Amino acid sequence: MFALSYGSSTLGMQKSTLNNVILIVAVLSFASHGLFALLSARIGRRPVYFFGAAVVFVMAFPFFAELFPTERRYTGAAAGREIASILSGGLTPFIATALAGPGGTRWWLVAGYVMLGALITMIAVAKAPETLHRDL
Repeated sequence: MFALSYGSSTLGMQKSTLNNVILIVAVLSFASHGLFALLSARIGRRPVYFFGAAVVFVMAFPFFAELFPTERRYTGAAAGREIASILSGGLTPFIATALAGPGGTRWWLVAGYVMLGALITMIAVAKAPETLHRDL
C-alpha cells in the first residue's frame, strides 16, 4: 500500500501508527457507506454522489494547506485518497507523487488534480440518469 510505504520510508512514521490510521479510516468508511446508501435510496443516487464529489472538490486545497504540517502533508493526502478511494484509481499515487515533486513542495498541483477528478465526477453525475424510483 502506497501510504504505508511512503509514510514509513519518506516521513519516518511507524508502520503500526499508519496501520492504525488506515484501520480507523476503513471502519469509518464502512459505516458511512451504509448511511449514504440509505440516503441515496431516499433522495436518489445522483444528489448523494454529486454531493460527495462537490465536497472533495471544495476541500482539496484546504485539506492540503491546513490539515497537516508540511512534513506530513503527503501522508494526509494518501489518507484522503483512501477515504475517497471510489474517486481514485491505481495510478493516482504515482501521478500525485510526480505532481508533488521533490519534497512534496508542489502540493497545490496535487490539490488541483483532486479537484479535476471531482469536477469530472460531478459532470458525469449530472449527466447520469436518476434511478431513485426505478426497479433496479
